[in-house]
Amino acid sequence: MVAGTTPIKRTIVDLAQYSPSNGFNTYLEKNQGDGIINTAHAFSSVHLGSILSLSYKRFSFNIEPQFYYERSVYRFENPYILKRVIGVKAFRMPFYFSYKFFKKESSSFILAGFNVVNETNWDFQHPGEGYYFSNEAPFNEAQNFGDGHFQNLLYDGLTYMNVVAGVGKKFKKIAGSIRFQKPIGGVNNRLPVKTWRIEMSLSWLFLSTKDFTNKHPLYVDE
Repeated sequence: MVAGTTPIKRTIVDLAQYSPSNGFNTYLEKNQGDGIINTAHAFSSVHLGSILSLSYKRFSFNIEPQFYYERSVYRFENPYILKRVIGVKAFRMPFYFSYKFFKKESSSFILAGFNVVNETNWDFQHPGEGYYFSNEAPFNEAQNFGDGHFQNLLYDGLTYMNVVAGVGKKFKKIAGSIRFQKPIGGVNNRLPVKTWRIEMSLSWLFLSTKDFTNKHPLYVDE
């Protein structure tokens, strides 16, 4: 079993302005040279899944089918002050090799591989904090500029791949790791956004071939 989160995610869109095809609002960068989006999010996602690990001596090959959920809020100030909520719901398939530094079971290890991501997205205007905590209107003193503004800029709904690299530590049947991930391949040509993330992941191996191959005597003769 696997569970984890994203302590930090960095997102940069290096455009001075952007006009969505399905809206009349034009997004402008706050400061010249910063781009319309230049921000970091902390603990904005969670992933849950399972892991299959095949080991030989210090090497392991791992497959982790998992469900991924992310919610990020982006703030814009020019020409209007507003926030956008970008959500991600995805099925991910990380597969990677790992290598233990030492022979002992609780050794530290390094890992490297890829993560195939098939996601769906939603993109809407943040209704304002008052909407959640009181009876204020969703867009108090502001217009609703519509949904889906960042299609083909932050997301396109197509499958893509991340490169994965990291370090970890094993404690008996529990393993923890810190992983760097960044999109690679054709997605970089399809979308102008530049992004990377650092994820934390914990896995628990609850069933092993050793459970069947090791001898477990029912009694001991004295």
